[in-house]
Amino acid sequence: MENKKKNSLDNLSLDVTNVLCSSNLKDVSIDLAELTLDAILKNEALKSIPVVKTLLSIIETTQNISNYLFLKKIVTFLSNVKKVSAKKRKEMINKIDNSGEYKTRVGETLLNLLDKCDSTEKAAYLGTWFAAFLKGKILYGTFLCGAHIIEHVYLPDLKYFIMSDENWLMVEDAYEEIAAGLFYIDFTTAFWDIRDVASGEMNPDDVGDAGAKITPIGMAIRSVFNKYYTPPKYYGDPMLDGLFRRFKAPRK
Repeated sequence: MENKKKNSLDNLSLDVTNVLCSSNLKDVSIDLAELTLDAILKNEALKSIPVVKTLLSIIETTQNISNYLFLKKIVTFLSNVKKVSAKKRKEMINKIDNSGEYKTRVGETLLNLLDKCDSTEKAAYLGTWFAAFLKGKILYGTFLCGAHIIEHVYLPDLKYFIMSDENWLMVEDAYEEIAAGLFYIDFTTAFWDIRDVASGEMNPDDVGDAGAKITPIGMAIRSVFNKYYTPPKYYGDPMLDGLFRRFKAPRK
């Protein structure tokens, strides 16, 4: 029994990859508000998906509520990537898996991310964010950075950030955004003021405070989830270039 359960779990990562690369997900249609185990069992299109079939088998064996919640998150995720063609999904996933740049394959990464999501709504956001990668709107490194943010930020705060159009805040008003990686502390104004103080052109008491600017990841998240958002046009902070190169996120 334990070996059967272990084998089923080991197959989940492969199942996710195979489903994303080959399955027609257009028939994966279910009202998320009515996403119950009974509704899934009655949906033949869902039951035929390998990863769903595997989880249903595990649920039947273990009767573990956490596996049912995980299943809901996977179904929700798949429903948000179904508009991307199987051909495009396969192309983008194989490109990453065959690149040698990442130790963890895409399917396993997605399972880990979904497992950490604390709600099906977060899984929906993750699906839309992954679809943006599949469509070529963002790089895979950007997807990973943004997925980490989506996973950790309190959902109402994430929704507020997405719908906001503020690209610059006072540091004291942006503690949570800075901690999440959505904003960064910008010392540009203070540096220029200090230069002017050093040259005798400014009184030290007049040096401006540092502000907080939206990060490239923050701009990407807003651009994907808020169709009315227009990213600001300003020069990037060179001090952050190394960090974003490390995650292969674009600087714009």
